[in-house]
Amino acid sequence: MKMKKLIFYHIGYSFVFLILFVLISCKENKTLSLYKDMINKKIHIIDSFPIRIGENFLNETEKKEIFLKNIKMIIIINGYCEFCFTQIEEWKDFILTLKLLDSSKITFLFYVYSLNYLPFNSYISTINFEYPIVYDTNNFFAKLNNIPDDNILNTMLVFNDTIRLSGNPILIPKMKKLYINYFKEIINNPDFKK
Repeated sequence: MKMKKLIFYHIGYSFVFLILFVLISCKENKTLSLYKDMINKKIHIIDSFPIRIGENFLNETEKKEIFLKNIKMIIIINGYCEFCFTQIEEWKDFILTLKLLDSSKITFLFYVYSLNYLPFNSYISTINFEYPIVYDTNNFFAKLNNIPDDNILNTMLVFNDTIRLSGNPILIPKMKKLYINYFKEIINNPDFKK
C-alpha cells in the first residue's frame, strides 16, 4: 500500500513538473517570437509628452534637444507596478557604464505610464534620478509602436528610429554585455552621425 502511494506521489509531482516545463517553454517561445518581430522595426518617436528631469519639467526647446540624438535607450515602465518602477534605481549604474563610453551620443528615455503618478513621483524624488522621464499616461507610445507588454522586452536600443536590440539588461545580465558591445560598435563606426 505504501509503495502504491509512493508511486502515485512521484507520478503526481512528475506531472506537475511536466506542466510547469511546458508553460515555461511556451512563454520563452512567445517572448522569442515577439523579440524577432521587434528587431529592425521602425518606431515612431513622440515628443509631445511631458518630460521631467530631476524635479523640473522641460520646455518644448529642451524636449526637442533630447530627441535629436540618433541613439536612444527607451525603457517603458508600468507606473502601477511598484516592483517595476523601483527597478529604475538599478538603471543608474548601467547608464553610468554606457556614459563612460561616450555620454554625448545616447539619450535615455524612461516612458512611464500610469493614471496616478503619486507613488512613482514620490519614489523618484527619494532616489535623486536625473534622467528623462516621459509621462505617457495611457501607454500611447507602446501601443502606437506595437511594443509588447512584457518586462523583458520593454527596453530597446534604438538607432535612427529603428529598434536594434530589445531586452531588459536589469532583469537579464547577459543583455548588459550585448547593449555595451552594440553601443561600442555604433559609436566606433566612422559613418555614425550624432
